[in-house]
Amino acid sequence: MEKHVCTTWQGFLQQLITLISHGYRFYCQTEYPDKKRDKWDAIDLKLIKKYDADVGKDKRYRYQQKGMANCMFLRWGKHALILRSVGEYEETDDHFVDIRDKELVLEVGDIMKIKIVLEGSKGRVTAYMDKQAYRDIKAELLDHCRHRRLDVLKGRFAALNGLPGYSGFTQQKAVLVTDIIREGKKHGLNLQRKDFPVRTTRKIYKVFD
Repeated sequence: MEKHVCTTWQGFLQQLITLISHGYRFYCQTEYPDKKRDKWDAIDLKLIKKYDADVGKDKRYRYQQKGMANCMFLRWGKHALILRSVGEYEETDDHFVDIRDKELVLEVGDIMKIKIVLEGSKGRVTAYMDKQAYRDIKAELLDHCRHRRLDVLKGRFAALNGLPGYSGFTQQKAVLVTDIIREGKKHGLNLQRKDFPVRTTRKIYKVFD
């Protein structure tokens, strides 16, 4: 049996982006109830069986050659996803969404939501902070500028480099640096881009135990 339960949200995100990049662009998202925590593994097995999501590479290849869809199952904590590739499939009572029509949003903390999008003519898959999370972080950083809390400002920005190095995150951080420098000038701060290095290398995370 293949592994399906991710140990970290970073590994979960990494695996999702990999699968979507390989054609699993339809998704069905669900959240397990906390009160049924002792049954989560059993729910996993039920969904894996329902969608035949534990087949080997050879069988997946045969399905693909026959024009049939393949399914994959992933979970991190209480967040579970069934991913489906293009092809014929048996209708179920679960609703699948095409990521080209609606971005996939993951909640990874109290204030952080991440959206996975498929963009561009080449179908590049990347990740961004969602609009509200980005606005909240920007507001906090600019507030530190106004109050000239430089050590806190730099430390808070540096923490953003803990986000995986996907292009969406990198673009957002670059824009935040521009906003920080602009706001700093209003308050007599001579801030430069080198004060806020943006990590662009992508760490490879361990996905499963």
